[in-house]
Amino acid sequence: MTARLAAALEAHRNLRTRILLKDDGSGVDWHWAREKMATAQRRAVMVADGKLHKLRHTFGARLAMAGAPAKTIQELMGHQDLQTTMRYLHLTPQHKEAAIRLHSSVETSWRRSPLHGPTRKPDKRRPRNPDEIPRPRW
Repeated sequence: MTARLAAALEAHRNLRTRILLKDDGSGVDWHWAREKMATAQRRAVMVADGKLHKLRHTFGARLAMAGAPAKTIQELMGHQDLQTTMRYLHLTPQHKEAAIRLHSSVETSWRRSPLHGPTRKPDKRRPRNPDEIPRPRW
């Protein structure tokens, strides 16, 4: 929540009026909000069920895809248990592939690191599976 939004909500905390209003000045009710959600879903060629809870999933997933730590997302979503937050963190296949590439770049840089000595040549006595990630030998 931004500081501006927090201040606006705090200013309205004790008022008995609605914060969200329609163009005509009347308050937003559940039925109206579901209809607006269903309209947006139809425009996006989605199943138009009007379920507002999907916005929470979108919020959590977009934060995760932007690189926010799971603990931060947990706090922003108001969850007590991290397992609850994990149900909201849906990643696209492109983000999963990017994470694999990121891991590969770390593995490559680690093997080249002067802190870990020269890179060993593969052991020719045992063939390596090309999908196997090389692990350090201690």
